[in-house]
Amino acid sequence: MAVKEIDVEVKDQEGNTHITHIEVNEEERKGKIGVGDLETTLTDLRRSEDGQKMVGKTKYSSIILKVTITIDCEDEPPDIEIVAKKWPITKKYTYVFTHEEQDKLVEWIKGLDIPIL
Repeated sequence: MAVKEIDVEVKDQEGNTHITHIEVNEEERKGKIGVGDLETTLTDLRRSEDGQKMVGKTKYSSIILKVTITIDCEDEPPDIEIVAKKWPITKKYTYVFTHEEQDKLVEWIKGLDIPIL
């Protein structure tokens, strides 16, 4: 099965523009997410039915972290939050994007053939 990919333009808290690149291998339920120079591999991917959340796992040092990607469509401008955590470690990144980019990402996630949360 082919890997599905998407690029979404986001802005960080300082207003700098970055490309968020997400790729998912549906059959293996794994993929990658990268924002600018930051990239992590994800396993055990699942998604919400509405396409506003995707969850997976990543390895940080020797610890397995749960990674949650949440799209907040109610904020103005809408934002995407990427959180990796397992006590005591929490890494959180928040970016804003346009409604057009938000809609594109939500529809892409909804179309993924991975298990529902």
